[in-house]
Amino acid sequence: MSVVNFILAPLFVLLMLPFYPLDPYLRFGLTISSICAGAPFLIKLTFLSEHGMALCYTLKTAKTVKTHLQNTARQ
Repeated sequence: MSVVNFILAPLFVLLMLPFYPLDPYLRFGLTISSICAGAPFLIKLTFLSEHGMALCYTLKTAKTVKTHLQNTARQ
């Protein structure tokens, strides 16, 4: 599971960023959010940056759903 959180998720974001015309600050934020492996750490980093708490919770929810579906598929 840590391979997915620490390697595959950031790699996926880095591969997808060139296809979307985003503001450089948003690109940086998405990259930082993808590098954060744990949901509590993601929320803390977003809080410290004083920006985008709604996006943070959306990403956290998406990551939680993805993990749940991935674990369900294994059973």
